[in-house]
Order: sequence, then structure tokens, then C-alpha cells
Amino acid sequence: MEQKRRRDLTISGIMGGQGGTYHSVNLNGVGKVNGHLDCIHFHCHGRVKIQGDVKVEQMAEIHGDARIAGNLESGKLKVHGKTNVGGYVSGEEIEIHGFLKVNSHCEAESFCARGGFRINGLLNAGTIDIQLYAPCEAKEIGGETIRIQKPGAVSPFSKFIRSILPRIDVLTVETIEGDDIHLEYTRAKVVRGTNVTIGPGCIIDMVEYRQHFDQDKNAKVLESKRV
Repeated sequence: MEQKRRRDLTISGIMGGQGGTYHSVNLNGVGKVNGHLDCIHFHCHGRVKIQGDVKVEQMAEIHGDARIAGNLESGKLKVHGKTNVGGYVSGEEIEIHGFLKVNSHCEAESFCARGGFRINGLLNAGTIDIQLYAPCEAKEIGGETIRIQKPGAVSPFSKFIRSILPRIDVLTVETIEGDDIHLEYTRAKVVRGTNVTIGPGCIIDMVEYRQHFDQDKNAKVLESKRV
């Protein structure tokens, strides 16, 4: 019944709107929203600034250039283009096909990146799958299954990403901690896990593992120990 009482918010062209509680929010063109948004569905195209938090019950899909001053919470989040979040990001599923910048932490059940990101706090998810089409950075990463890989073939998508972002396709992080960890082209101070595989292109200061550790000949690990 609550969803039926909610109205829609649509912004097209160059105009602004007010925050509030809505069913569907559709932002197109160049716009600005003053205040917090609480909605069921959220679609953003073009260039949009939101002066508050965004809370989405089901799906949030962002294209173009979106700047959110506060926090972003969504059941499922898909990022295309560039998105800048001033607070934290949380959701059940997060997919990145462009670039995501988060000033605080990012938390999800599953985190899948086919673009780039910069997270100034902790990236925490049950499953983390990152394909290094673009530079990626986080202060810390934690999860159960963590897989960081560089794609083999150069696809049209990767060419597009590299045309809008600097071409340094590595993950930079201070600490990675998880159960099953597979890393490629990663620069980290400390990696802790049950089963740890350090693949090509990695530069790691310290690896701490509980059961299994494997290192590629083209990886550099300064120190490793079983704990």
C-alpha cells in the first residue's frame, strides 16, 4: 500500500527538484535535487547533483555523471559513467561498469567491477570480483572470496574505459583480508587469508596465510609466513 501512495519524480532537460519520498525517480539531462531521496526505483542519466542521501529499495542505475553529497543505499546498484558519493555506499549487489568514487566505506553482499573505483575506506563484500579494465583503489578490502584479475583480450569496452581514465590498470590497497584470495596486478602492504594466490604483476609487502600460498614467478612478495 505504501508503494501505491508514492508518486514519481521526473526531471528532464535543465531543471531542479526537491527531495522526498517517491516511487520512481527519473533524472535526465542536467539537474539538481535539494534534499534526501527515498524511492523504490532510481534512474539517472546525464549530469545530476543530489544535495543529500539517496535510499533506493530495489534498483538504482546511474549513467553519465552523478554527484551525491550524502550516502547511497540501494538493493541493487549499477554504475555506468562516473559517480561520486560523498558518504558511504551500501547494497546487496553492486556492479561497476564505469567509475565509482566513494569518500567513505562501501559494503555489499557481492561487488563486481568491470571499470574503475576509488574507495577511501573499507570495501567489504562476501564476494568480490574485479576485472582491471581501469585503475582501482581502496584503503582496505575484506571479504570471503576475493578475485582480482586483468582481462586477457582488449575489448571495445576496455578501450572506452581507458579513453576516459588514466591507463594504470592496477589495484592499490593497504590491506586485503579474506578466505580465498586470488590477486593479479595488485599493490598491497598486507594480504591475509586462508588460501592465497599471488599472480603476475603483484607487489606485496607481506602475505599471511593459514592453509595454502602460491606465488607466480612474475610477482614480488617481500615476506610470507604461515599463521
